[in-house]
Formats: sequence, structure tokens, C-alpha cells
Amino acid sequence: MVYAVMLVWPSHVLGQACCSATSAGDAGVVGRCHYAMVSMSMGVEHGLGYSNGDGGFQGYQSLSSTDAVLTIAGGIRPFDRRFRVGGVAPVRLQYRATDVLDSTAIGVGDLAWSSGFLLLQDPMMGIDSWVPFLEVFVAGTIATGRSPTDSDEFLLADATSTGGSTLSGGLKLVKFATISNALRVSAEYRYHFAHMGEKGANPIELQSGAEWEFRMGWMYEGSIFWSLGVHAQVTIQSPLYLNGEPVNDSDSRKLFTGITFRRSLSFPWWDLNLSAGQNMFLGKNLPRAGVNLSLGVQRNFL
Repeated sequence: MVYAVMLVWPSHVLGQACCSATSAGDAGVVGRCHYAMVSMSMGVEHGLGYSNGDGGFQGYQSLSSTDAVLTIAGGIRPFDRRFRVGGVAPVRLQYRATDVLDSTAIGVGDLAWSSGFLLLQDPMMGIDSWVPFLEVFVAGTIATGRSPTDSDEFLLADATSTGGSTLSGGLKLVKFATISNALRVSAEYRYHFAHMGEKGANPIELQSGAEWEFRMGWMYEGSIFWSLGVHAQVTIQSPLYLNGEPVNDSDSRKLFTGITFRRSLSFPWWDLNLSAGQNMFLGKNLPRAGVNLSLGVQRNFL
């Protein structure tokens, strides 16, 4: 019996490590060895301050900003295990308060979608092979949420979107140094489409700046039952545009650092995912910076 388990164990480790490294921390992204997945998570985003134009963090003095986010996600590899598609739908409950006012609102956020194709596949032989998992992907968001210019609330508690849809593309690379340790790197360019709003009685055209996003992380597969990952993500955004003209000193940057933990509830069908992170350091022109925490459950289909 012990001998049989030893024979089966390595293949399970390889398979689960592959899935964890290629999907950990990415909502709606189905793992390489899975046919499909669905997940639901509940997260809390709490603002502690803002980052000014000089890159310094300032704590809130009289403002409170907290969101609860229910996220439903799914992904599938429909006809080729190298190709995937997925989507994410968030529902946001947002609370804003000052010393004299407070407001709470609930609404749908922006729907998101993504698709990717594996150009290279790591044989998972460690440093004996230079070949990584390399995926090219396209993604986007649909502005289904309410923009700040359409808000009915003084504190913008009902604003669940920037108001503009996005389209992005990039590359994701995963390289296993050992069966249990993998490096994850990605680069993404994101374009924001312009949208119409109002300033007083006058219509205006708003467009968020284009973004570059770079991410690096490390994943450790402790066993087939659990894995742990850490990552850092830098987002650089060009100036905003108002009626086709750039707004001075409106460019921004954000450094997000986070940790993810996966625990198998019923291998290989059910996973519990926990993530936490913060973006309070080295930011610029961020109206809200703080911490977040998310707990979710995922159903895998082989």
C-alpha cells in the first residue's frame, strides 16, 4: 500500500503544482491541469489614507472608507488545454463616512474577462530545463458599474466604477526551479476607453490614463494539499484626459504587495483560498490606499 502511494504521489505533486502556480491569485483563471473552475469569494477593502502627488502617504483624519466585495468567477479550457477563457463578476457594498456625514450603497462593479494561450510549457524539470510556462493573454473590463460622474451620493458611496471600459494584453511567465518552487512574472498594458460625464450642466469627456502593470511573485507548493505565494505588483498610469487634454500632475503609480494561501478541502475538487495585501507605500496620486483581505472557495473540474 505504501509503495503504491509513493508511485502515485509524484504525479499529483506535479499536477497540483502546475495548477497552483499558473492560477494562484488570479480570479477567473483556470489552472493548467483543470478543465474548468468556478469560485466565490468575500473580500474587505479598507482605506487607511491616500498617496499625494509627491509620493507620500497621508492617513485619513476624518474620513472612513470600507468596501465589502462579493466576487463570482469562472474559467474553462473549452477545446485545447493550452487555451483558456474566464470571467469575473463583483458586487460591492461600500461605506463612506466623515465627521458629519455617512453613506452606504450596494451595486454591481465592472465585469471582467480574460483569455490566454500557452506558447511554452515547462516540463517541470527544475533548472535542468530553461523552458518556462509562457502565456500570452488579452483581457478587459466592461463598465457595468456606476461612475463617479453618475453618482447620487455626496461621498460617492455608490460609485463602483471609473466609468470607462478597458482592454489589455500581456505575457505571463512561470518557471519552476524545483517541483515545489516557482517564479511568476507578468507584464500587462491596459488601455482605458473614454466615457462621457457631466460637470455641472456641461457634458465632459473623461479618459483614464494608459497603464503598465508589472508583477513578480514566488509560489511554494508544500504538498498536494496546500501552497503559499507572495507577490509584488507595480502599476504606472499616465495622466488623465479631460475633453481630450491631459490633466497636469494626474499621473499615478501604485505598489501592491500581497500573500496568497491555498488549502485543499477535498483534493482535487475543492480549494480554500485566502489572500491579503496592502498598497500604502511608494504610491502617487492614489485617493485611497490601505489593506485588503479575501477568503474564497473554488470548485475544480478535471
